[in-house]
Amino acid sequence: MQKMSKRLWDIGRMAWDRLILTGAPPTPENYALWYHATGGTVAGLPEAMAELASAGMLGQTAALEQMQTRFFPEGIKPTPTAPEAPPEPAPEAKPTEARPSNLSIVYRVSEDAGDIMDAAAQVLSQADRAHSDYAETLAGLQPTRIDTPTSLKTAIRLLTEETDKVISENTGLRAQLEGLSDRMRALREELTATQSELGRTQANLSEARIAADTDALTNLPNRRRFEQDLSALIRSANGKFCLVLADIDFFKNFNDQHGHVMGDQVLRLVAQGLARRVEKLGRAYRFGGEEFALLIRDIELPKVFDLCEAIRRDVATREVVNRTTAQPLGRITLSAGLTAAVAGETGDSIIGRADRALYAAKNQGRNRVIVDPPLA
Repeated sequence: MQKMSKRLWDIGRMAWDRLILTGAPPTPENYALWYHATGGTVAGLPEAMAELASAGMLGQTAALEQMQTRFFPEGIKPTPTAPEAPPEPAPEAKPTEARPSNLSIVYRVSEDAGDIMDAAAQVLSQADRAHSDYAETLAGLQPTRIDTPTSLKTAIRLLTEETDKVISENTGLRAQLEGLSDRMRALREELTATQSELGRTQANLSEARIAADTDALTNLPNRRRFEQDLSALIRSANGKFCLVLADIDFFKNFNDQHGHVMGDQVLRLVAQGLARRVEKLGRAYRFGGEEFALLIRDIELPKVFDLCEAIRRDVATREVVNRTTAQPLGRITLSAGLTAAVAGETGDSIIGRADRALYAAKNQGRNRVIVDPPLA
């Protein structure tokens, strides 16, 4: 029974740690999801949480609510007893064995430090009482009362006994204080190690979040990050920004003719150019396939159009070269659709307008920038 209780505590602590690391709200429902995923009590849930982790969506409330509806259609009920078999590791951590959470270590160290301070106060109080008793003994040995050899002998014996007693007590108290000091030093080392581990965990989590928001091929922010930034711009106080959707013309033909390796080189080349052009004005994203997105803040539409035209001309004048053979592979061009956000509209409507402008650019011959609505 005691072993089972310990396992339940270990699962609970591990589930809590993983929930907090995701940044999701620590609600009972979210905690229950992690508890069941960590303990393996619901078939398919650990794998589903692993998929969320791979998609970088563990901290999103909507995704977690979908998990709750999918695996607990009747609502999350009281947690059942953990299975006898050792639980499978949850998606984000790979512990070889259950260990106390960093938070529980901090609480325990704090409690132990309080106990040590209380014990030290008791030791000092004992020392103070011993010294007070010794002072009273000395005060009782008045010279006027030592007037015979017998009384002198008695006074010397009493003084010797009390002195030995104080020395013995001081030695014992000193040993206790040294033991408490050693315990405090050990707690400090444990807390320092825990703090270092927390720092590493936070660094790993930051790296994981960056990786989840980054396109591996072009190193640009990906579609997921684009949608987050778009929502943030819509919620901002002025909501003043422009969206550009740009597409490499005839990219499939280029891939078919020169191969995907060269196609990837073109995607990286275009991505680097876009990022460099807008780094002080906004951000470039890999929207999907050969399509890119630009979010430009606080700039009037005509100036953004001029920027897009400069980018289009720059791409069109560059010749693609096979870096291995130095063989020229021709030129590529971009088509782009541009629009400005309107206060109060949704992200879908802004994307839809930019997408229509991009298709208009394609239909009108490619290698051009179309604005929706058109500039005066």
